[in-house]
Amino acid sequence: MSHFDTDKGIVWAPMNPLLESFYNHLAAHQSVLGNSRFYEDLIEIYETLEHDLKEENHESVATE
Repeated sequence: MSHFDTDKGIVWAPMNPLLESFYNHLAAHQSVLGNSRFYEDLIEIYETLEHDLKEENHESVATE
């Protein structure tokens, strides 16, 4: 599983393919934006989406 490092820790590649382009954008711009509050906010949004999509997937599997 791919990842990249930030000052706040490791950002892992998404399990959900819907977030692949978001992850690739974060990884590509880490060297330029890496120390900004804006970039940290984007990572928080990305990680929240990944978590929410995992939960949504688990809930939909459980109800089938």
